[in-house]
Amino acid sequence: MAGTPILTQIETNMQTLIEGMTVAGGYNYNWGTVNQRDYAKCKFPSAVIDLEPEELNMDEAGGMQADAYLN
Repeated sequence: MAGTPILTQIETNMQTLIEGMTVAGGYNYNWGTVNQRDYAKCKFPSAVIDLEPEELNMDEAGGMQADAYLN
């Protein structure tokens, strides 16, 4: 996942964890769908994970705050 934004990595890992919540894993019910925005296609319970905003380093390379994020 090198080069993938950190929030995208977090969303992907959260999705994996939620999808792993099953009766076979010791939970009371199987979790439905994750990140399916079309309710007609969802199995319930379902979840949408949306972490905003994706931040970019907008400082000049080698500039004064090159390793910081400009918000």
